[in-house]
Amino acid sequence: MSRRHGPAGAERLAVLWFRTAVAISALLVLAIPFHWLFPEFLPHVLRAVQLTRENNVGAWWSGILLFMLGMHAYDAGVAERERAPSVARAWVILAAILVFLSADEIGSMHERLGAVGDLLGLGSWALVLPLGAVLGVGMLYALWTLWQDGASRRHVVPLFVGFAVLGSVAGQEVIEHAVDWSGDTVWIRAMIEEGTELLGMLLLLRVLLRPTLDILARPVPADRHVFTVLHDRPRILFLGLLLLIPVFTWLSTLFADGRGRLPDWLGAVTFLAAGLAALSLIVRTGSDRPGRLVAIAALGVLASICAVAVHRAAAFAIGDIEIGRRALVLGALSLLIGGLWFGTTRASSRRLLPFLAAIGLVLALGPVVGAGSLQSAILTQVLAVLILALTWLATAAERPPVTAVAPQAG
Repeated sequence: MSRRHGPAGAERLAVLWFRTAVAISALLVLAIPFHWLFPEFLPHVLRAVQLTRENNVGAWWSGILLFMLGMHAYDAGVAERERAPSVARAWVILAAILVFLSADEIGSMHERLGAVGDLLGLGSWALVLPLGAVLGVGMLYALWTLWQDGASRRHVVPLFVGFAVLGSVAGQEVIEHAVDWSGDTVWIRAMIEEGTELLGMLLLLRVLLRPTLDILARPVPADRHVFTVLHDRPRILFLGLLLLIPVFTWLSTLFADGRGRLPDWLGAVTFLAAGLAALSLIVRTGSDRPGRLVAIAALGVLASICAVAVHRAAAFAIGDIEIGRRALVLGALSLLIGGLWFGTTRASSRRLLPFLAAIGLVLALGPVVGAGSLQSAILTQVLAVLILALTWLATAAERPPVTAVAPQAG
């Protein structure tokens, strides 16, 4: 592996990732009062990054940051599989909780549970509180398991603080519904609530990057891999994603409102996963084509943003044909990602061409199926899953075989 992409370079990337997350979060929090106090300044841009709104860049960032926390937690679990299986399970439990919170952040699940509770006459918290209790018990069990392990104990208190700060947002929501915040001070409440939520995520990120840094510092490339969940059981994950598409699409039809939707979350995290797979290849193999892999990662992030921030029902007309704006944008980005993989990987073109053809077919179907919300949801998810499948084929051809490494003493 070249020095540029060795352990030291990978660690610098991890530090850069943390600093970038802090900077983006700070800018988004500051955008809340700025937009409130200066509503005429770049109104469309500032509305697109408001953390207080759904289906925009701000909502995407909050949900994706939680998803990234889950990815890092899963990596920590994989690193502990051989040494302490119970510790590995604890990390995986934390990863599952964080991924669920990510889906809730973009898909507005707990808000809809509250609405269902109201419709049933149970109150808005009747269904939300049991869900919160399950997540809380799972988190405490995982932290207790880590506490019992001497090597992992140092992570427990910082993790607990991060989860406590993140969980305090639920209490703030109770206060929000109990107190009238109308008037000129409403932006203060919004800034505190959204800032607290992101602060909790950043505290967790700081802790979860420590196991990741330990992985990146390993001298053997075969052991120096991140975002392991993307390569652990790709076939099972692929089938799981295919099964979730009809489930999430059906659930999205039950609520005709302006809140976030689970199909958008599934599309966003799947496109992002394809980009992360390209980055993990750089970390693990020191690819001699990092520029193309970085471009693939950047396009994956852009597609992930568009899966949430481009309005699902937005369309433009060409004659009598309506074309969904999101389907067109995501289709074009998918073809770019597929084309870059086609020119980058050592995988057989015969293995990649069917997926490129399928992406082209989905893009061609855009004008046929129309530009409605349901069609957009389906196309978003299908394109994302096709890109991730193509990425798995491409990265499998690039990864070197894993060699057995004798464990070090002590």
